[in-house]
Amino acid sequence: MADTSSGAQLSAPKAALITAAVLVVVAILIGIYMLLDITPLFAGFLFALYWAGIKHTDFKEFAPALVGGLGGLALAAGLHHLPQLYGNAGLAAALVVVVLAIYAQIRNSVPLLVNASFMLYLTVGTIPAVGAQEDYPGMAFALIVGAAYCGGLVWLMGRLAGAKAQTAAPQTDTSLG
Repeated sequence: MADTSSGAQLSAPKAALITAAVLVVVAILIGIYMLLDITPLFAGFLFALYWAGIKHTDFKEFAPALVGGLGGLALAAGLHHLPQLYGNAGLAAALVVVVLAIYAQIRNSVPLLVNASFMLYLTVGTIPAVGAQEDYPGMAFALIVGAAYCGGLVWLMGRLAGAKAQTAAPQTDTSLG
C-alpha cells in the first residue's frame, strides 16, 4: 500500500492505476471467499488493513498479526460463549483472561500472541452484532485465508520485483580480470 502519511501526493494517473490494482486484488479475494463459502469476510479484510496498512507488509510482523488475530478472536469467542454456558462464572473466567491479556500487552511479555492485532480482533469480535453471528470458526478461517492470500501476494510481488531488479542491473564480467 502506498504510504501517504508523508504528505507527498500521487499523481492522478498513478493513483487511478493503484486503485484499479487494489480493486482487482480485492475482487480476487472475494472470489476466493465465495469459492470456499466463507461469509464473515471482514476478518480477512481486517488482517489486510492491519498488516498492509499499519504494519506496511513487514514480514517480521506477519506472524504476530496472524497469531494475535486468531488469539483475539478466540478470546472474543470465549467472552461470547462462556457466559452462555456457565453464567456469571463463565463471564468472570473470561474477564480474568482479558485482564491477563491487557497485562501481557502492557508488559509486552508474549508479543507473538498478545499484541495490537490481538486487541483489534478482540475488540471487533466483541461487537454485539459480530457476536450475534456466532461464527467465530468462520471468522478464524477468513482470517487465515486472508493472511495466506495477502502474504502470498506480497511475497510474490517481492520476488518479481527482485528478479526484475536483477535483470535491470548491469552485468559485469569478472572472468576477464
